[in-house]
Amino acid sequence: MKDFLEESDERMDRRQVVMWVGIVVAVLAVVGVVNPSALDLVLIIVGILLAVMLHEFGHYLAAKRAGMKVTEFFVGFGPRLWSFRRGETEYGIKAIPLGGYVRIIGMNNLEEVAPEDEPRAFRQGSYKHKMMVVLAGITVNLLLAFVLLGATLVGQGRATAVAPVIGSVSTSSAASAAGLESGDRIVSINGRAIDTFDQIPAAIKGKVGVPLQVTVSRGGRLQTLTVTPRESAQTHGPLIGVTSDANHIIYTHYNPVTAVPETFVMMYDGAKAMGGGFVHLFSPAGIKQYSNDVKTGNANSETRPRSIIGIVYTADQLVGGNIFLLFAILGSLNLFLALFNVVPLLPFDGGHAAVATYEEIMSRIRRRKVVVDFRKLMPVTAVVFVVLMLLAIPAMFLDVLQPFSK
Repeated sequence: MKDFLEESDERMDRRQVVMWVGIVVAVLAVVGVVNPSALDLVLIIVGILLAVMLHEFGHYLAAKRAGMKVTEFFVGFGPRLWSFRRGETEYGIKAIPLGGYVRIIGMNNLEEVAPEDEPRAFRQGSYKHKMMVVLAGITVNLLLAFVLLGATLVGQGRATAVAPVIGSVSTSSAASAAGLESGDRIVSINGRAIDTFDQIPAAIKGKVGVPLQVTVSRGGRLQTLTVTPRESAQTHGPLIGVTSDANHIIYTHYNPVTAVPETFVMMYDGAKAMGGGFVHLFSPAGIKQYSNDVKTGNANSETRPRSIIGIVYTADQLVGGNIFLLFAILGSLNLFLALFNVVPLLPFDGGHAAVATYEEIMSRIRRRKVVVDFRKLMPVTAVVFVVLMLLAIPAMFLDVLQPFSK
C-alpha cells in the first residue's frame, strides 16, 4: 500500500518530535484534570487508533513471517513528521493521525519491483502465505473484539433486560391519572410479579378499560394504585403511558470460564445485527431512507451509517466514565472493522483474499500460474470507492449536525 497523501520527504528532527509529543501529552493531561469527562473522549479516540494500528501490525507480522519485504510501517498519513530505518523497513509518524498503513512490495502485477526483490514480493508468495498476510488484520480485530467483550462480560455482565422502573409518565395518561411517578418500580400488576419492563405489555394485554391493581415500590415503601389502561391510537391495544428508565439495566454476570462461550454468542449476535444493517442499508428501502435523512438533515436517525466523527460522538455520549461500557464499544468497533474488511471487493482485505483464491483455483485448473491483471479490476475498485464516498460524506455531514439537532 502507498500513502498518496504524502507530499514530501521532509522530516522533523528528533527534538521537534519530542517537543510536539510532549505538548500533546501535556494538553491531554490538563484536559483530563480540568474536565474528567473529556477523558472518555480521549480514550475512545486512542482506542480507535489502536484498533486500526493493530490491524496493520497484524499484516506486518504476517508479511515478515512469510518472508515478504515490508518497506514502510507508519502511524498516520500525509507528510512525514519523523521516521527511522531498521533493516529494510522504515518506521515513523505522519501528520494526519487517522490510522496507519503497512507497505508490502508487489501487492499486484502493476507495481514495479526491483529484480532482486521480486522473489519476496507479495505476488510471488504461496497461496498459504498470501492468505495469512491478508487475513492477519481481520484476525487481530476479531481477537481484540473477543478480549474486550469478554472483559465486559466478566467485569460488568451482559445487559439482558431493563428493570421495571418508570423513567417518565405521559401527561393525561392512565398512569398519570392513577398517580404513578417517575422513579416508581413496578412490583406487580393484578398480583402478577413484574421483574423486567418488557413484561408489562403482557400483563395488561386485553385489559383496555379494566381497572388493574398496580403495586409499586416508592421510596422503599410499597403502594398499590388502580390503573385503568386506555386504548392506543397507534396499536389499538392497551396503554398506560409510562417509559422505562435506561439507567436501570439488569445484567447477567459471568466468570472467566462461562464468559468464553457467551463471548462467542455475543460476537455472533453482533455480527448478525451488523450484517442485517448492511443488507438494509443497500436495500431499496434503506437507500430511500438514507436519502431522506440526508435531504431533511435527520442527524438523529438510528439506522443511518456513521462516520468516524459520529462513532466518536455517540460513544462519548454513552460511556459516561464506565470503563466496561468503553470496552464493549471498542469491542464492537473491532468486530465491525473485521466484518467490514471481509467484504470480497478491493481495496478491502476480503478483496485481496478473493483475488488470491481465484488465482489459486485457476492455476490448479489450468496447471499453470494464473495472475489477475489488476488493470481490469480498477473500474470495480473505483466504483467501490465512489460508493464509500457517497456513504461517508453525507454521514460526516449529518454527524457534524447531530450535536446541534437534539
